[in-house]
Amino acid sequence: MTKRRDVLKYLGAAPVGAALAGMGLSPPAQGAEAPFVWAGTGGTWGENINKFFIQESGFAGKSRMKIVHAAQLESVAASKILASCKKAAYDVSSGSQVDYIMLNGAGCLEHYDPAIVTNLKDIYEQGRLGNYYAAWCLSLFGLTWNTKEASKAVSFQDLWSAKYKGRVGVPAYGWYGMLWLHAVNKLNGGTEDNISPGIQAVSDLVKKNNAIIIENADHGTKVMTRGEVVIMPYLNGRTYR
Repeated sequence: MTKRRDVLKYLGAAPVGAALAGMGLSPPAQGAEAPFVWAGTGGTWGENINKFFIQESGFAGKSRMKIVHAAQLESVAASKILASCKKAAYDVSSGSQVDYIMLNGAGCLEHYDPAIVTNLKDIYEQGRLGNYYAAWCLSLFGLTWNTKEASKAVSFQDLWSAKYKGRVGVPAYGWYGMLWLHAVNKLNGGTEDNISPGIQAVSDLVKKNNAIIIENADHGTKVMTRGEVVIMPYLNGRTYR
């Protein structure tokens, strides 16, 4: 148990703060060292997490443990953590703040020990939730558009414009669609207790404006660079790229 807790300190040795929520760790099976499992999305996002936090940080070598990436959407990992609460489905997991507020409330997370993760205090206050969540990036999910084929966006309402019919992208619900839905809901007069306006608006966007479902960050890059989509909600870092 001590060894598995101590390896977490190497996550803190990475160049930026890790958005990895400490799970309730279980001792490895008798007679065998269980692998260190981290959950996170795949594609280029997962490749870069592995590059910076596992390889270049020295974690892979210093931990002397087999490192396993459980690649899946963040929402899927969060669901599995909730379903196997306190049984250590993963050692650490990355994802958005919303998921980990829920998981912490359900008692499924082990908090970071500041004595081990000594640079926890160096992460922006806005990127931390107590001692159980530490963000390694601050992502904004706003509108991205093709500057050659779309006008400068004013609000999310631009997505419903008839001139973009068939070339609008919307995030899949299992990706960032749930978070985006709440923004659309408020834009259309809804509240946390009434999301009907948001659901109706998104339904109209898909059915009447032939919106394309964006499954993940890599998919968004592909459809935008191929010209299939000219406007969509997207991550700021990917937009700069």
